[in-house]
Amino acid sequence: MFSASVGPMNKEQQENSKMEESDIPDYNGSSKRGPASPRARTVNLTKLVQEKILEPGQGVLTIDYLGQKYMADLLDNGKILYAGMQFASPSSWAIYVKKQVNPSKKSGCGWNSVKYRGKKLDIFKSIYNKKKSPLQSIVQGQSPGQTTEDDNSQGSNIFNVDMLGNPQRLPIKYSKLKEFIGEIDPNVLVECVNFDDYPGNMQPFVVTISTNCLLLINFHCHLTTGEVVGYMGGKWDPEKQCLSILQAFPCKCRLGDRENAAVAEEQIRLGMQSRGLSKVGWYHSHPSCAAEPTLRDIDCQMQYQMKFSANNPVLALICTPSSDHSDHNTDSVLNAFWVAPPIEQTISPNACYGIPMRFSYSYIKDNSITPDLHQELTWLVDYYKLAPDLISMSAFWKSNMTYLDRLKFSTLPLLPQDKNKGYIIELIQKLIKTPQ
Repeated sequence: MFSASVGPMNKEQQENSKMEESDIPDYNGSSKRGPASPRARTVNLTKLVQEKILEPGQGVLTIDYLGQKYMADLLDNGKILYAGMQFASPSSWAIYVKKQVNPSKKSGCGWNSVKYRGKKLDIFKSIYNKKKSPLQSIVQGQSPGQTTEDDNSQGSNIFNVDMLGNPQRLPIKYSKLKEFIGEIDPNVLVECVNFDDYPGNMQPFVVTISTNCLLLINFHCHLTTGEVVGYMGGKWDPEKQCLSILQAFPCKCRLGDRENAAVAEEQIRLGMQSRGLSKVGWYHSHPSCAAEPTLRDIDCQMQYQMKFSANNPVLALICTPSSDHSDHNTDSVLNAFWVAPPIEQTISPNACYGIPMRFSYSYIKDNSITPDLHQELTWLVDYYKLAPDLISMSAFWKSNMTYLDRLKFSTLPLLPQDKNKGYIIELIQKLIKTPQ
């Protein structure tokens, strides 16, 4: 399931890969020769150039595929120039490039996999659609012409209403992606697939995570109502096929803060290096929805896997703090996932996303609170103390339970061996500076 054959293309394959715009698959997943359906022909690169949404240029179009990066020019007429050949659509260029690496590829997923100046073409198609259809933008809760790069609207996602009347996003099954017609919101939650659901396939490697690492991640995710992110350091044993995740490294910058992101990442890189650890994963929080990956998360994890595959596997971890819509459950949900290549059973554009596979892992109980952990806990409290979305630990979370109570109870299962409940309560209250 997870392997791909690699080999050179013969002349016939190269000729077949030079598809015209009429070869773009219909959005319902069917493939047909001849004129494309009206819906499929609604937006093309020529229109995006004419509307000045895209600007022609050399090397502005790229494809990242199986660890390789391919670059092409966008011409004034909306055509793609690559290796001396012109392609009429993103799909025709994508399938040509991908077939060079994997001749068994049956689709290119052009609008999803081709990027313009580092951003997926789907984003620019959305700009065009909303520019031409203001009513649709208003229905989706956006202003006409608003981009979707940092779109927090739910789009085509599925909703439910909890007992308090609050809307909740619900994850969809991966198999349902191919049923979506047209574009799909990158914030859609996708339910992870269990390895047991694929006969003959087993989890490709073993994962262990230290309790101190999970304690720090849990603490980080409980401090703010905003989404947080960080990396995980550890070691890879190729003989035992075991990934040991030993320490968390919270990013001390806010999402979207590009100015400080590079500094934060460099600090983390040096911190891992000084401890003899490798980057083996990343984590982030879902403060108000299920601990299942979004389509954007799936794409991000796939990029990490391609980047680090030569050295060690990498894992993603999502933490959802104990739900605000639950009366009793104070446990956080920690979901680890890895991405497998899509199964080529359909050429629906939305079926080109990798498959999020749920990873099982075991705890390695730490003996004590290490100086590194204590320092990171202190730094996090200091970093978020003036944040506008800081959670007030003395405020009531449910009935007579405060947010501090919620944090303490969710932390108890992750205590080191030599510490009792009283210690962690005292430590948290001291860090948060909340009176007993």
